[in-house]
Amino acid sequence: MKKIALLIAGIVLLILGCQPTITYFSLAVSVSGTGGSVVTYPNTTSIEKGSSVLLTAVPSPGYVFDSWSGGITSNQNPLSFAMNQDYSIVAHFKVLPADTSKTVKYTLDAQWESYEKYDRLINTVASVKSIGSKAVPNFKTADYFSLDVNASSRPKAILVKYKTGVSQKSADSLKSIGTKDLMLDASVPFQRIVVNSDKYAEIPSMLSFLKSQPDVEWAEEDLISKALYAPDDAYYSYQWNFDKIGMPAAWDYTMGESDVIVAVVDTGAYFPLTDLGQTRFVQGFDFVNNYLNPFDDNGHGSHVIGTIAESTNNGIGVAGMAPGIKIMPVKVLAWDGFGYASDIAQGIYFATNNGAHIINLSLGGNYSAAIEDAVNYAISHGVLVVAAAGNDGTSTLNYPAALSNVLSVGATNDLNVLAPYSNYGYGLDIVAPGGDFSRILHNNEYNEDYPAGILQQTYYGGSIGYWYFQGTSMAAPHVAGLAALLKSKNNSLTAADITAIIENSATDLGASGYDTQYGYGLIDAAKALGIPGYIVSDQVTSSIVLKPDEIEKWQINAAPGALIATLGFASDTGSLSFSLVNSEGTEVAVGSQANNAINLNYIVTSANKGTYYFVIKYKP
Repeated sequence: MKKIALLIAGIVLLILGCQPTITYFSLAVSVSGTGGSVVTYPNTTSIEKGSSVLLTAVPSPGYVFDSWSGGITSNQNPLSFAMNQDYSIVAHFKVLPADTSKTVKYTLDAQWESYEKYDRLINTVASVKSIGSKAVPNFKTADYFSLDVNASSRPKAILVKYKTGVSQKSADSLKSIGTKDLMLDASVPFQRIVVNSDKYAEIPSMLSFLKSQPDVEWAEEDLISKALYAPDDAYYSYQWNFDKIGMPAAWDYTMGESDVIVAVVDTGAYFPLTDLGQTRFVQGFDFVNNYLNPFDDNGHGSHVIGTIAESTNNGIGVAGMAPGIKIMPVKVLAWDGFGYASDIAQGIYFATNNGAHIINLSLGGNYSAAIEDAVNYAISHGVLVVAAAGNDGTSTLNYPAALSNVLSVGATNDLNVLAPYSNYGYGLDIVAPGGDFSRILHNNEYNEDYPAGILQQTYYGGSIGYWYFQGTSMAAPHVAGLAALLKSKNNSLTAADITAIIENSATDLGASGYDTQYGYGLIDAAKALGIPGYIVSDQVTSSIVLKPDEIEKWQINAAPGALIATLGFASDTGSLSFSLVNSEGTEVAVGSQANNAINLNYIVTSANKGTYYFVIKYKP
């Protein structure tokens, strides 16, 4: 046992005897003169070799850190270094220059035209806020350009309209290839024959035969169409589209009346949406599933409804153009955004027969006689029909927008330029905001970038959220919403009256007068409603700190007319710059120095009315 103990002790002594020698260096830290102090970590004067040291210079009021000396020369603060020698570090401070802590008092005088009678200068820098991660991740983008037309997976059918009654010969021929659709609405003037799958190849010859019969007015295949894709609402500031068409002034005039009905013939309505909680609905129908409840299992129709009549001034979400009117949701497109011409036609007849004043068709495809007949029926009953031009980016309109008695709508982006996807050409009547994902905008209220789409709450891809969509589908409801406001203002207006007002009040874009790129131009809600522009003026007195990156921003809402502003100083003239910036963040005018003031002048045209900011910056 003694031997074991001695052996262990010997091992311990051997281990201790092999331990390396630890080297320490001294650290002395001092301040040259006065002006501040230094915080040292670790707070000791003897520090092991290779250890890190952090020195933080803390200036006293009226001073600023200048530099370090004594073995290390640097102006970094805090300063980090490794102990590999003895150090005697000195911190140097200097007196803060007097002019960098000084403020300049200024007076801003401005006069401009506005659709808002009591418009005033609003300081936006003082009211910057952030919604952080709470809402931004819920803003999503989607479009319908990539959807496949899965017509091959749908049963094929023939539509036929007889002049008087069906002849036995025609009836026998149709029986040979299919069966009559007994679910077709009784109000429609045509028949639908569901073709047996083994007879699809005979459809062209059967159509030729039917068209040759004296009792047949027209016959066609049942083709597939597809969806073409300032209130206190929390996210209204993301709805650039409404400022572009003068909606803040329009809302001061009317929010829409409950005796006006807009039928949205689309994918239906997702009624549980919180931002549709105050939207008024009348009974619609689901022609896809032959069901009384037109429930939206796609999301396109709900987004369209939102632009027209989303609950507004409810403190949440986004706004709609005419929240006071009633919506008739009519489902004619299935869960994938596609639908038969026969269902669309039935939807138009249903809307007309049940009191709709305006029908919105954010859908399109090839020509269909069944749809044209339905549109003619609606027009003959005094209904205004609005339709999306199409998203192919070509010079040919989709149907039904191509029909001469339909108010056809192309799409513009935030620059009032035709969106790259928008169809145009002969028959285009008007344009409205439709979104453009290739554009990124900046939200001054929430201080963040966002895609230039059209924002509404909807159900899409299995989830409820606030989605940015783009498409002529999004442009058309802007026109339908404006039509509803005009009808609310004067219920005696006919569809032709409303069309004329919308076209005559539009902001001319592109070539002077009517052109096939923009039609009669971009809709202007304020002008269409006859709202006069008010000459308003305001004066504010404030001050700005003279230090780099200091900025003051004053917001106004300008209607077409002259904008005149003067920035006067109490002292130190020339230390500030004065400019005018539009809602896209582009500087459109710069003030010029004149004695002890900076003068700025700008002409706001119909094409660039909206939100502007007077920007005051310190010039070092």
